[in-house]
Amino acid sequence: MKMLLSLIIGLSLMIAGCGSHSDVSPSRGKKQMNEEESIGVATMKEDGTIVLRLRAKTSDGGLDEGYFEYPPDHKDYEKIKQHVGLLGLGRTVSVKPWPDVK
Repeated sequence: MKMLLSLIIGLSLMIAGCGSHSDVSPSRGKKQMNEEESIGVATMKEDGTIVLRLRAKTSDGGLDEGYFEYPPDHKDYEKIKQHVGLLGLGRTVSVKPWPDVK
């Protein structure tokens, strides 16, 4: 499971280095991330499981995608939930890159 978190962080770091454009447009009084600030989406299933669909550009210009599920009893569930933010049942939100880990 630690490997999954490492992969997510790695994908985040790859995305974070891909661009510095930061246009953020307000929508319904809230700021939305543009595509370059998002590394994918998170959805919460009816049973509370968090589903992450993440993407990252590869060094050769391709695109890699990952699909991860974190049920409520997963050891990293609360970390993922805190990072994702305002996530409720059936709701899908953009996922921001994880901060650099040193």
